[in-house]
Amino acid sequence: MMDDQQIRDSCKNKSYYALSTARIFTLRMQKLDRLLKFNTCLGILVPSLLGGIFATYGNVEVVKIFVSITGILGLVQIVLSVLSLVYTWEENKAYYLESSKVNRRIYEAYKNAMLLCGEELIKSHSEVMELDAKQNDSDDKFPFSNKEEQKGNRYAYYVMRECCEICEAGITEYKLPKLKKGEIRCANCGTTKSTI
Repeated sequence: MMDDQQIRDSCKNKSYYALSTARIFTLRMQKLDRLLKFNTCLGILVPSLLGGIFATYGNVEVVKIFVSITGILGLVQIVLSVLSLVYTWEENKAYYLESSKVNRRIYEAYKNAMLLCGEELIKSHSEVMELDAKQNDSDDKFPFSNKEEQKGNRYAYYVMRECCEICEAGITEYKLPKLKKGEIRCANCGTTKSTI
């Protein structure tokens, strides 16, 4: 059986992963939100532009140019709409938002558990672990890329004011630094370092 310090260490490690996961799903949700808003904007803008052009210019040569431009924008909107339906962007966005919220609550619950001792600590740790395991099972259906993991890990290190476990870099900014020529990234936190 684990003692209080071991349970607190477990809480700290698991809170880190919950925060990292929350960040990844937040970034995914924001990306889909921008795409869906852009698609909606095109869906409103294209017919409005066409109507405005015909009402303003009538049968002038200029209309042909504007019709070509709005036709291209219309095609972009159709492609985005098809992609949105095929890849279920709306449903995924809703899941990403919900998962981000739940993982953030799990992070907070682990943090709060670390302040307890004895039976209260054991009980709280057990309850949060159960919720965490259930959420992980659900989140595993949406695997992360290496870059997403680096972004999530980096954010968690930044918020928790911890150094990377692998490269031991202190994280002072949560955004991934740009990779310059002759540099490599830490596979865990994305910190860059020169290979020379």
